[in-house]
Amino acid sequence: QKIARTAPVQRAWEDAKDLRIHGWIYRLDDGRIRDLDVSVDAETFA
Repeated sequence: QKIARTAPVQRAWEDAKDLRIHGWIYRLDDGRIRDLDVSVDAETFA
């Protein structure tokens, strides 16, 4: 949510750019990326 509120993201959405934010985390212990099942775009953030 904090990233979606930043000026560059807001500007991109105002300019109708196809920008999506996805929640992933990199695990140092096993080197895998875990999907946090969080995705935000201009429609879902509004």
